[in-house]
Amino acid sequence: MQLLELKEKILHVDHEDDIAFQAIVNSSMSLLGLDETYLAIRFGCSVSSITRWMNGYNAPHPAMRKIVYNTFLDKILLKEKE
Repeated sequence: MQLLELKEKILHVDHEDDIAFQAIVNSSMSLLGLDETYLAIRFGCSVSSITRWMNGYNAPHPAMRKIVYNTFLDKILLKEKE
């Protein structure tokens, strides 16, 4: 997956879709070079919570997902400017 494709997926995602959330988290971490510790600090949760998101065992409330998605979009925009 490329950054443009990831950006489009995030822009059109159903915030209640747990499978899409897991895929976007994993793709974003990979393409943007983010790690669990960074995301845990950024979102005020534990590293184990991020790991559960990555493995599809858990996902935050849909309202929180919007914040997660916006963070990824911000990172994508920064990458595009490089």
